[in-house]
Amino acid sequence: MEYYLFFLILGFQVILTLTAIYVFYKIYNNIAITEKRLLQKEYRLKELYNLSTEIIVNYNKLYEKLISNLHEKLIQEESEEKTYAKMENSLQKSENPVKTPNTNNRRDLNKIMEMVKEGYDLTQIAKASGMGKGEVKLILALHNKGK
Repeated sequence: MEYYLFFLILGFQVILTLTAIYVFYKIYNNIAITEKRLLQKEYRLKELYNLSTEIIVNYNKLYEKLISNLHEKLIQEESEEKTYAKMENSLQKSENPVKTPNTNNRRDLNKIMEMVKEGYDLTQIAKASGMGKGEVKLILALHNKGK
């Protein structure tokens, strides 16, 4: 009977040991799977970080280019305004009075003034009338001076 009890206890110990080994194996396996997933997530996060960094760099380049273009355009417009101001000054200093426009010029003037009233900008008026921006601006300046 003592042997029976000994083998019974020994059997329980073997079962407990095997169960513990199985549980540790499952835990280790789950840890390995979790580590693998974690590494995949970390890799994806690095990819997202690199992409976002690239996007930010490209955005900054675009922003700088836009600012540069706007600055150049502003300088160009200031230069044009100075040129128009010089033209107006030279016209004011001129001894020759401005002649009354003929019928075709009067129609052009009326068309330009109508477009100004409708809210068209200088570029749109120039295109529609077939004139340069400088001509349109000069006509408007002369018209406003005559009022």
